[in-house]
Amino acid sequence: MNNLKQSEDLKLKLIQLVTVKGMSIASAARELGLAPRTCQEFFSKEKNWQKVWWGNYEKELAQYGEYLGKRTSEFLESTIPAQYSHPLATEEDKEVYETYKRLMKNVHSGESNTRIFPELPQKVIVDTGLKIIVIADTQCKPEEDLDYMSWIGKFVNDKKPDVVVHIGDHFDTPSLSSYDKGKKSFEGRRLKADLEAGRKGLELFQAELDEDYNPRLVFCLGNHEQRIDRLANDMPELDGFVGTGLLPLKEMGWEVYDFLRPVNIGGIFFVHYLANPFSGKPYGGSALNQLKTVGNSFVVGHKQCLDVAIRPTLNGKHQIGIVNGACYPFDESYKGIQGNNHFRGLTVLHEVKDGFGTPMFVSLDYMKAKFYEEV
Repeated sequence: MNNLKQSEDLKLKLIQLVTVKGMSIASAARELGLAPRTCQEFFSKEKNWQKVWWGNYEKELAQYGEYLGKRTSEFLESTIPAQYSHPLATEEDKEVYETYKRLMKNVHSGESNTRIFPELPQKVIVDTGLKIIVIADTQCKPEEDLDYMSWIGKFVNDKKPDVVVHIGDHFDTPSLSSYDKGKKSFEGRRLKADLEAGRKGLELFQAELDEDYNPRLVFCLGNHEQRIDRLANDMPELDGFVGTGLLPLKEMGWEVYDFLRPVNIGGIFFVHYLANPFSGKPYGGSALNQLKTVGNSFVVGHKQCLDVAIRPTLNGKHQIGIVNGACYPFDESYKGIQGNNHFRGLTVLHEVKDGFGTPMFVSLDYMKAKFYEEV
């Protein structure tokens, strides 16, 4: 026969069987190999079983209080009665307080067949990974209406991702284009106006984000921003007056990554484009070909198209490669009629972890239809 007086574990098991599982004291005693009379005395003599119960279940009681109202038992006991009678008490306050009163009454009653702790949902912590929104090349320029940056901002605010990655080519800088110099279309372009257009685009985007929403903001410099550094390199006398370091990105809360420097987030590499290490030029071919070449999951912009590749690997995981290089609504004259017929939108990656994410693509047309407000 087991000795109840000398075993705290047996006391706890006895209390659990009687108060939680609802067994009679005699049945619980038989199951544990204890003398029924000793168990009866344990429950009847000044209810000393409560000390054992309270000492071992204070944590569970706190968990229950937190589950009901995100409050600990100490907080409930010290503040809820006053709060409950306060004229500004909410229905949730009242519900928590009433449940807490019932709970405490049962704890101190010692009644058999009373389930002191109601069934709590099992909180299983599952790593669902990150949600990342990747904004493709937005190419803000002075002569274009930049309302689309507001649509993008409203969409991001609506979805509330953990991370926002701008893949580069936000500051279009047409005044620094080496392709257009000497042409009629080049007349009147000014770098100051280009930079102001880029800043305005960022302001329109970030103005749509709630004040209490603070995602990680990542900016991968593109070849259009790189034009500014190239100018500083070609004209060293302008050092300190021009350069990507003077763009307003950091002051507006963005992490800035150098042109062609990949940033690894959740095992996926984000960069403006994947460069051939021997020439520095973008890799050609499909997303699948690039994925095979670099051997790591990636998201890039630059190329004005939408191309996706997913492939399994021998370790039982998957890799993903995405090319999404346009999130602006206007046409580019140099691309011609057929060249402008490409996807314009952004990429949403759900469940990003271990180098993979579930992709979703959202067009600018959708964002315009959902969020455009004509003034």
